Amino acid sequence: MDALKISHAATEFRDRPFLVADDLVWTFAEACSRALGAQQALSSMGASSGRGIAFEAKASPSTIVTVLAALEAGIPFAPLHPKWTRDEAARALSLLPDPIHVDPELLARKEAASSAVAPTHHSGPESLAARLFTSGTSAAPKVVELPRRAFVASARAHTENLPFVDGDRWLLAMPLSHVGGLSIVTRALGSGTAIVLRPSFDVDDTLATIASCRVTLASFVPAMLPKLLSSDGDGRLRSLRAVLVGGAAFPAEIRRASAEAGVPALATYGLTETCSQIATQRLLDARDPSSLDSGTPLHGVEARIDTTSSDGLGRIFVRGDMVMLGYLGHPTIDHGGWLDTGDVGSFDERGRLVVVGRADDTIVTGGENVHPADVERDLAACEGVVEVAVFGVPDPVWGQVVAAALVLAPGFDPEHLLRSAARALSSFKRPRRFIVVDRIATSPNGKVSRRALADSLAARLRPMSYGADDK
Repeated sequence: MDALKISHAATEFRDRPFLVADDLVWTFAEACSRALGAQQALSSMGASSGRGIAFEAKASPSTIVTVLAALEAGIPFAPLHPKWTRDEAARALSLLPDPIHVDPELLARKEAASSAVAPTHHSGPESLAARLFTSGTSAAPKVVELPRRAFVASARAHTENLPFVDGDRWLLAMPLSHVGGLSIVTRALGSGTAIVLRPSFDVDDTLATIASCRVTLASFVPAMLPKLLSSDGDGRLRSLRAVLVGGAAFPAEIRRASAEAGVPALATYGLTETCSQIATQRLLDARDPSSLDSGTPLHGVEARIDTTSSDGLGRIFVRGDMVMLGYLGHPTIDHGGWLDTGDVGSFDERGRLVVVGRADDTIVTGGENVHPADVERDLAACEGVVEVAVFGVPDPVWGQVVAAALVLAPGFDPEHLLRSAARALSSFKRPRRFIVVDRIATSPNGKVSRRALADSLAARLRPMSYGADDK
C-alpha cells in the first residue's frame, strides 16, 4: 500500500469522514473521486513526475484536492504561502524549475468536468513529492526537496509516539504551505483520520470548531496558545487528546499556563528539512509544567550533539528516512547521511532534547557565546513579561552586546524587571540595551527574525546598567 495515495486510503477507509469544512463533509471515497478527476486535469496540462506544479496554498478544499492529486500522480508540488505578496510569490516561482502554475479553484472546476478516470502511477520512496520553502528568518528562502519516504517516515514516527484512535479529528488551522500543515494531510491518508479544515486561525472560531466538530487533535505555534487559553472559559482545549506545539520555541511560561489549564500541550522539534517533527514529548510530559525539553527523538530518528562547550551544548545533527533529498540547486544529501540542523541544543539526563536556538543567532560578546533563547527563558519567567525577544547588536568595545525587546503588562518598570532577571544571568548574558514595544514582529509562520529586529530597533534601544551588582 502506498501511504500517500488517496486511492489506497479510500480502499481501506472508504466511508470514513476525510475532510470537514464548514457544512462540507467528504468521505475518503468522495475525496478520492475528486482527486482522481484533478489528477486527470493536471495530466492534460502537462504536469508529470518530470514537471511539477506550484499553487497558492489557501486553506480550502480545492487546495487539499490539488495536494491529493499531485501525490496520487507522483507530480512534485510547491505550495506558495497565501500571505505572500505578488512580488514574493514571483521570487519563489523564479527559484523553481519551470513549474506549471495551477489555480486550485479552477482545477476543481476542471476535475468536476472530467471522467475521473486517471492512469495509475507508481512512485518510489526516493521520488520527489514536494518542494517547500524555508522560512528565511536568517537568510533568503531555500527550496527544500522532500521525497515520498520522508512523509511516510514522518507519519510513522508520529504514530509511534502518539497513536491514532478511532474517531480522531485533527484541526488544520496551519498554513498548507508549511510542512506542519501539510503533514496533517499526509498523516490522515495512512491513519484514516479526519481533517477539520479552517480558513485561517481565529481564536473564537478555533474554540467553537473544537466543540462543534468534535476535534481531538490540534497543531499550534506557541504564539497561538496564550490567546486561546485566555478565551477558553469553557475549557474546550481540555477536551483535546493532544496539542502539538512547534514552529518556534515553546516558552516556559506558556508551558506552565497550558499545564495549569489541563491542556495536553506537547513540545515538538522539527524542521522543513526533516519533514516536520523529529522529537516530541509524550502525553505524560504535558503534566510537568517545569519541562523545557522537546522530548526524545522519534522512531527512526538518530540525533547527536557535536559538543563544543563544557555545558554540553553543541550543534544538533540528525539522520533518518524523514530527512530531505537536499536543497534545490545544491548537492543532494546521501540517504542515511547526517543533516546539520543549524540549531544548538543538548540532551538532558533523561535523554530528552533541549533546543536552545539557532547557531547563527549566537551572540559573541567579549569572546563569550550567548544563546538568545537562554536569556529569553529567564526574562520570560519574570512577572510582567508578556513577550520577549533577545538579539545581538554591534558594540565598539565588546563586538556585540545583548539586547532585548520586551512586551510588558501595564504598570511594570522594565529596568526594575531587568535587574531582577540579572540575578539568574551571567554578567555577559545580561541585556545592555532594551526597548519596550507593543508587539514583537514575526514572519508569517510565527517565527522571530532576530536579525530583522536588530536592524529595525537598533536606533531606538535604551542603555541598561546594573550598577554595583554587575560583576
